[in-house]
Amino acid sequence: MEVTKTVCAEQCDGRCFGPYVSDCCHRECAGGCSGPKDTDCFWHSSDKLIGNLAFRLISPLYRPLAGVDGRGASSGGDIAAACTNFNDSGACVTQCPQPFVYNPTSFQLEHNPRAKYTYGAFCVKKCPHNFVVDHSSCVRACPSNKMEDGNNVFLPAPHTGPWPPSIGQSLDHVVTTRGRVCDGIGTGSLQTAQTVDASNIDKFVNCTKINGNLIFLITGIKGDMYHGIGPLDPERLNVFRTVKEITGFLNIQSWPENMTDLGVFSNLATIGGRSLYSGSGISLLILKQRWISSLQFQALDEISAGNVYIFNNSRLCFYNTVNWTSLFRTPSQKVLIRNNREPKECSEYR
Repeated sequence: MEVTKTVCAEQCDGRCFGPYVSDCCHRECAGGCSGPKDTDCFWHSSDKLIGNLAFRLISPLYRPLAGVDGRGASSGGDIAAACTNFNDSGACVTQCPQPFVYNPTSFQLEHNPRAKYTYGAFCVKKCPHNFVVDHSSCVRACPSNKMEDGNNVFLPAPHTGPWPPSIGQSLDHVVTTRGRVCDGIGTGSLQTAQTVDASNIDKFVNCTKINGNLIFLITGIKGDMYHGIGPLDPERLNVFRTVKEITGFLNIQSWPENMTDLGVFSNLATIGGRSLYSGSGISLLILKQRWISSLQFQALDEISAGNVYIFNNSRLCFYNTVNWTSLFRTPSQKVLIRNNREPKECSEYR
């Protein structure tokens, strides 16, 4: 990497590629440039993923960045322009091409064939498959006053109470023709919740889709004396038998001792991975469960994003019979399974 220092003309706003007024960088360049155009901004890249995108400081050469065209996250080594606002196919722009443009001749808004969606700091033609569209942006979760239409697009949500809801009021669920959509842990009406527990389990009755995450911690299963929450009756976990989709992640770090499988999720078909566990890139976590002997994920057919992490479950069998990679949507997803029961010890229980 070559580092240089140039005193810019005062009109240049501190970024230039030469000493003259004509040598100013485009105003949308955030890290210097090799010319005056919005496509001349210096490029950056790194081996670390930042928001599913990779950056490392290099010369101003362009290679399309994987993971910004709706196909998933980048693997290291890809590059991107350092833009003040957004990167539109290598050009730094103030905003992404909008879905409608004004026609001054007809005095009407018309569809823009060049329209793109905002995805992080990038303009993309299509949102990643596990994200949803809100206006012209790719977002992880449904706003409180909207619902998904089934095609990963948000529409105003039906509401059984006064409409519109008061400012700041959350819709804890919406009912659609496809079933009941409910807030997950840390989302909407459960924004402050840290685990499924006896105080919130009833919010999941008849839910078919969880907008967010499901988290099971010891304070939820055994109870939380500090907050006055008692132990969770294992029978009440059967409310999850209606759940077909979790848009975020499933985190199981505690489970009732008298339940030897995860059969309450036998109808779960999709784990979306729009949000991943604790920045670790995990969408399915099953950790240190002494009593679980089988998973019973009978309907699971897609883990849209994120990794599978199944560790230290001393009695867990048949995890090796699942073709985990067939459930994945991107090649960067991984399976990390260790320290469970040896498969040869499980054969006698088939």
